[in-house]
Amino acid sequence: MSIWAIYFAGLYVSAIWFDTVNTQPNGSFWHVTDFHWDLNYTQFGGNPREMCWRTSNDSYKNVGQYGNYNCDSPWTLVESTVNFMKSHEGKPDFIVWTGDDSAHVLDGNFSLDKVLQIMGNITNIINETFPTTPVFPVFGNHDAYPKHFFPPTKCHLYESVAKLWKDWIKEEGTVTFRKGGYYKIAHPTVANAVIIGLNTPLYYQKNNALLNLVESDPTGQFAWLETTLKELSVSGNKAYIIGHVPPGVFGRKVKPTGYQWFRPDFNRRYIEIVVKYSDVIIGHLFGHDHTDSLKIYYNKAGNPVNVHFVAPAVTPWNTTLSGIGPNNPGVRFFFYNTTVGNLVNYEQYYLNLTESNKQQKDNWQLEYNFRETYDLQDMSPQTIDNVIQTFNTENNTYFDKYYLYNSVSVTPATQCNSVCRKNHYCSITRVDYTMFAICNDAHSTSGKAAITAAVNFYVGTIGGLFLVVCYWCLQH
Repeated sequence: MSIWAIYFAGLYVSAIWFDTVNTQPNGSFWHVTDFHWDLNYTQFGGNPREMCWRTSNDSYKNVGQYGNYNCDSPWTLVESTVNFMKSHEGKPDFIVWTGDDSAHVLDGNFSLDKVLQIMGNITNIINETFPTTPVFPVFGNHDAYPKHFFPPTKCHLYESVAKLWKDWIKEEGTVTFRKGGYYKIAHPTVANAVIIGLNTPLYYQKNNALLNLVESDPTGQFAWLETTLKELSVSGNKAYIIGHVPPGVFGRKVKPTGYQWFRPDFNRRYIEIVVKYSDVIIGHLFGHDHTDSLKIYYNKAGNPVNVHFVAPAVTPWNTTLSGIGPNNPGVRFFFYNTTVGNLVNYEQYYLNLTESNKQQKDNWQLEYNFRETYDLQDMSPQTIDNVIQTFNTENNTYFDKYYLYNSVSVTPATQCNSVCRKNHYCSITRVDYTMFAICNDAHSTSGKAAITAAVNFYVGTIGGLFLVVCYWCLQH
């Protein structure tokens, strides 16, 4: 069966950043995300039914030293994570910390002061453990009060956190951070590169600060990002983009049209900008999903131009979203080339929560080596895409590994059927919402209806602003 679909894209630059001459790792950094410290968690004393914020019948039965799959992180897990990072590599070139520090609780349990206190405590333990290491932090959607509340203008939250992180983001970063929670700072080792820290909770569909407001560019972050990338392109420099809430859909939540994080117009704008300047961007480092995943951006010609890495969480919390499940705590260690900044490989480390609680010992271990696991010669977008394109086939060993690691070694691939596998494949290869729906459910009546509605919306809202490209989709 053949169908026509419509794809909207900006006037993109076709370029792949990866320089295979400079693939030797001579630098390293940590990426840690989603601590979600649970203030109520205690293993000893008190009412056992109040040891987790979630007080369901079974959340308190096995409250272990390092956490519980129905709870967010106890302080012991926060300490364990940071101490492991120190013991494994205590002198990394830098640390990327992509947000979400408070627990998944009702706003009535918190206040802005309490959220800032939580962020301050985690800031302090990282700073005390790595006193001379540059740290590049960003907001998560749980780093606000009320949660998900990120105003489109200057506010007390942005001012307060700019002060908290001033020693890390320096004066060059605090000006824009006070304006909207985002910044640019020089890369600590690569001469011609920068770190761009974005406030992507602004674009989250649950950002109640934008309710009933017509905002095409809250805080001016999109315009700033595009100007910054254009300047880097002209000067021949590169950038890492770090953020919390990623664009695209959540791969683990099976849904024909996808479980979407960004507001649709913000998702389109983000894709347009980062693909247009893909030659500048070394890579994207994000969190939020709690699962281990990635996304690939393609240019107008269909060539892969960037990879968007989504690291798994420290918290093992079993989300309230149905069909997702918990994860083991994880932290990621990247290798890169200090001459040009290219990412060369990464190692994913994890804590088997069940075994660690049973043994009363935090036995962090290597979960997998990215290039070895997927037999990659390098980490170029094309090389990675070659492997991803095999995911949508039956009995694929690469996908089986991916699915196990997606939950940080909690859920085996035997629990993922063909619909689940297709959802994951499309979430990786179709960051655009309309294209995801086409990829994931082109045959079904509901899928066709969703696609038609999405296409009509695109045509009605952005019309001539984007290039319309015919996309031929073959289904058998």
